[in-house]
Amino acid sequence: MKPQEPVRLRLRRRICAAIADGLWPPGSRLPGRDQLALDYGVSLRSLQQTVDELVSDGHLVSHGGHGTMVAEHPPCCELVGLYLPADCGPGLATNLRLTAEHWPGPLRFQMRSHHEIEHLATELQDYRMHGAIILGEVQHLDQSVQRCLRQFPVVIIGFMSERFPRLHLDLFASIRWGLEHLINTGKQRVGIVTSARSSPMLQQRLQGYHGELSSPWDPRLVLEIPLESTHIVDNLLPLWWSLPAGQRPDAILISDDHLVPPVSQALAKLLSNTAPPALLAHANIPAMSPCALPAERYGFRSQDILGNACDLLRQAANEPAPIRTLLPTLLSQG
Repeated sequence: MKPQEPVRLRLRRRICAAIADGLWPPGSRLPGRDQLALDYGVSLRSLQQTVDELVSDGHLVSHGGHGTMVAEHPPCCELVGLYLPADCGPGLATNLRLTAEHWPGPLRFQMRSHHEIEHLATELQDYRMHGAIILGEVQHLDQSVQRCLRQFPVVIIGFMSERFPRLHLDLFASIRWGLEHLINTGKQRVGIVTSARSSPMLQQRLQGYHGELSSPWDPRLVLEIPLESTHIVDNLLPLWWSLPAGQRPDAILISDDHLVPPVSQALAKLLSNTAPPALLAHANIPAMSPCALPAERYGFRSQDILGNACDLLRQAANEPAPIRTLLPTLLSQG
């Protein structure tokens, strides 16, 4: 502890650490306050103020003249901060938030926004939370804050440095899974429609897959649609379909299921009475994507994401930076 640390803050951490370590399990009664003050070498006034703060935080429960007990669900044992970016539509952040609100336990989630991450280290140091799960990057944080966070159970969902436990939800790995699924079901030429989040990276990653796939792949079959565009599918698909008949795709992999309606509409205009290619779409929210019904759907289940993240939190105490890659799964047939 730093010499200048206030007595009450140091005392708070020691009491919470004792609860988290099982010295006083949930529901157990604490020793008398005179005894606690003597054990911790603090004044009775400092102890009383600290206990009052822990009662206010939900760690302890005061029963008046009957003493003080550990709460049934103290935050230092069960409360996990779930830090999510802003989500303007039915995306992964919304899905995780809805799932966390009905999580069966034993961990409980406290929703936080990304701009509150700067205060996370303090909350973990003060045992106001057991740990944290973060969707997205924390590389923008000061290096000293990152070093501090590495001392606590913190799990990153997405791309991250190897310094933190992390759960990979790799868009490119997901595209590869979809490609292999279609090829394994007998498709010969697979076209890809994806939102243009990072065009050069997608092309480079797909080129790397080329040697591993059992079917020829042609970069002309990739359409990348800017997220702000609403009509570009109508313009690009005719160019795509200008390929010779024997080179046209017999299946289309769609990276975001909100792109299914414009792709379906464009195909209907182009093909008339001809049978359309098979559609496989990555679903952002399986339970909230009625637009994806014309396509077979796959993706990451939010229950699997949070379950794996909670498991990594438990492992973090024994492994410096466990890494786990979550594979997509087939969801339904529309």
